[in-house]
Amino acid sequence: MKNLFIIFIFLLNINASEVLVSKVNINYKSILDANNLYMQNIEKNIRCTTFDKKLLKKSKYQAKRYIIKGTPICYKDVQKVVIDQVKFDFGNIEIQRVGKVISENKDYVKIKNYDGKIIKIYKNGQN
Repeated sequence: MKNLFIIFIFLLNINASEVLVSKVNINYKSILDANNLYMQNIEKNIRCTTFDKKLLKKSKYQAKRYIIKGTPICYKDVQKVVIDQVKFDFGNIEIQRVGKVISENKDYVKIKNYDGKIIKIYKNGQN
């Protein structure tokens, strides 16, 4: 009986697949942190190709959707972070920021960061 139980446990582990799982909830468009991810064996069928943790060492990735804690992370759930840099020359002031230009008028310039925050930069130097 004991040997049968050991064989049963062994067969369950053979059927399991190793996937990358998050320790915390990951918000939309937040950057993935390797410290918040771990590998886990799951017996369920996973219908996507799982994300590889080694890719986080090469470049930054952000979530394309809200990822719940404990769910497997797939390639379709993440995307590479595209960092656009914007450089402005306001005469004697030169500003370089990370983000995209949303709008510009004679008083200020609106820039959207890659995390979704909007920054307003005035051309006369005020905050």
